[in-house]
Amino acid sequence: MNRQDAIRTTMLSFANEPFKYGTLDCCLFAAKVAEQITGIDYSAGFDNYTEDDAAEYISEAGSLSDLVSKLLSRTPVDPDQLAIGDPALVRLPVIGDAIGIVSAESAIVKSNHGAVRISFDRIIHGWSLDA
Repeated sequence: MNRQDAIRTTMLSFANEPFKYGTLDCCLFAAKVAEQITGIDYSAGFDNYTEDDAAEYISEAGSLSDLVSKLLSRTPVDPDQLAIGDPALVRLPVIGDAIGIVSAESAIVKSNHGAVRISFDRIIHGWSLDA
């Protein structure tokens, strides 16, 4: 499936689903897009969890970036090496770090307010699904 279609399909599939840890949070949304692109279910590494459980998983891994690197079995790359649909770590004011997916000129993050577009300059690094 083409990467833009993977994003569109995932967004439409979950358009009416609220943000919920362990069901449809920022990481699981990115995992669903990655599955559309690669055919690999990366969400298997995420158990159903609460916000506190998520914080514990992240702490045990060292950071959100370390957790995603482990689950994807990939090393982070600079933003300029990312393609549409690749997962990305974004740094947001007040909220902190979150996982989004690269879109045309931004990142898309699933949040409590739905899917939110984040400026590309907020991407710290990401993971190439081609690697």
